[in-house]
Amino acid sequence: MKRTNLLAEIASGLGGWLRGLAAQPRYLIYAVLVHVVFVTVLVMSFEWTPTPVGSAAPEVDVIEAVAIDETKIRQEQERIKQAEAKKQAEEKRRRDELREAERAREREEQRLAQLKKEQDEARKQAEVAEKQAAEAKKQAEEAKKQAETARKAEEAKRAEEARKAEEARKAAEAARKAADAKKAEEAARQAAAARERAAREQSEVDKYVVIIKQKVERNWIKPVQWEGKRCRVRVSLIPGGDVIDVKIVAGSGDALFDSSVEAAVRKASPLPVPSASDPLFDRFRELEFVFNPQG
Repeated sequence: MKRTNLLAEIASGLGGWLRGLAAQPRYLIYAVLVHVVFVTVLVMSFEWTPTPVGSAAPEVDVIEAVAIDETKIRQEQERIKQAEAKKQAEEKRRRDELREAERAREREEQRLAQLKKEQDEARKQAEVAEKQAAEAKKQAEEAKKQAETARKAEEAKRAEEARKAEEARKAAEAARKAADAKKAEEAARQAAAARERAAREQSEVDKYVVIIKQKVERNWIKPVQWEGKRCRVRVSLIPGGDVIDVKIVAGSGDALFDSSVEAAVRKASPLPVPSASDPLFDRFRELEFVFNPQG
C-alpha cells in the first residue's frame, strides 16, 4: 500500500514537471523520460514488505534486481536513442527534400521567368521585325514608283534625244550635201583653174621647148644620113639652164644620129629655161622632148 502511494506521488510530481517541459525541445523531453523510467523501475524493484527485526535483507536479490533493471534501462535508452536518431534522420531527410523542392521551385520559377523574358523579347523582336518589314515594303513600293517615274522620264528623254539626233542628222545631211555641192563647185572651179593654169604652163613650156629645140638644132652637126629620123631625148638641167645629163630614151635606130643629137644638146648648154625663182622651172629640171629636124 505504501509503495502504491509513493508511486502515485512520484507520478503526480513528474506529470507536473513534464507539463512544464512540454514547450522545451524534443530531445530534452526524451532525456527526462529516460530518467523517469529509470526512477520508476528503481522504485518498483525495492522490496516494500517489512523486514523482521534482527534479520538481514537478502542483498544478493537486490543487487541482481538492480542489475537487471539497469540493463532494461540501458536497452530502453538505446531504443529511445535509436528511435530519436531515426526520427532526426527522417526529419533531416524531410528538410533536405523540402530544401530540394524549394530549390527546384526556385529554379522552375527562374526558368519560367527567363522563358517569359525570352518570350517577351521574342515578341518585341517580332513586332520590330514586323514594323521593319512593313517599312521595307513601303520603301520598296515607293522605290518602285520612283523607278517607274524615272523610267518614263528616261524614255521621254531618250525619245527627245532621238528626235533631236534625227533633226541634227538631217541638218548635218543637208549641210553635208550643201558642203559637198560647195566642194564640188569649188573643186570644179579649182579644176577649171588648174586646167587653165596647166594650159598656160604647158603653153609656156611649149614655147621654151620650141626655143630649146631651135638652139639644139643650131648646135647640131648633121650626119650623112639624117632624113626621116628622130629620137626622144631626156635632159637634166639645173637653174640657169646648164645641162648636167643627156639620155636618149627612144632612139632613132641610128646610133650615129642619136649620138649627134646628144652632142648637140650638150653643146647648146645652157639651154633657155625660166628663172630658178619661177615655179615653172620645176617642169624643166628633167625635160623630155622629141628631136625631129624635119620640122
